[in-house]
Amino acid sequence: LSVNKAGARMAGRAQRDLLGSSWLEGVFPEDRAAAAEARARVLETGKSEVEVRGLRPDGSTYFQTMTLIASRGPGARTAGGSGYYCFTKDITLRKCAESDLRQINEELKAAKEHAEAASLAKSEFVARMSHEIRTPMNAILGMADLLWETDLNGEQRQYVRIFRDSSDRLIALINDVLDLSKIEAG
Repeated sequence: LSVNKAGARMAGRAQRDLLGSSWLEGVFPEDRAAAAEARARVLETGKSEVEVRGLRPDGSTYFQTMTLIASRGPGARTAGGSGYYCFTKDITLRKCAESDLRQINEELKAAKEHAEAASLAKSEFVARMSHEIRTPMNAILGMADLLWETDLNGEQRQYVRIFRDSSDRLIALINDVLDLSKIEAG
């Protein structure tokens, strides 16, 4: 029966073109059933709201909320004396932002899973490498101890002591790295 300028602009039509036409024409075909259901509910309950896609004459679409409020009484100009007001709001930007946010969340989830897998692989690698390094280091330490027990002159004994002390520090460091990587790997 009437359409304001903002509603006509959102629908992409002139006010005069909307008068006398079914408002369902401006709803995307797949959403018309939901809009018709909202219209039926408003006549029963007095108010109804639905999110649907709008369809413009050029074929472009937009998202909108439609709030329908019953208009009853002698002033209503529909058969049976009852009708409704329809208030629409363009929510395209919000819907696009929600879609973008969902996509970003999916990308973040995938990146997190990738980072966790990489961290686990790193921890497993470090654990294996620490173990592989520790095994020959124990052999080196054993040989240093055997060499220590032989007849050595003072200079040789000093070299073996440096050799043993450095090997002890290195094996302690390797053990620490192995312990940390075992903790990280669970």
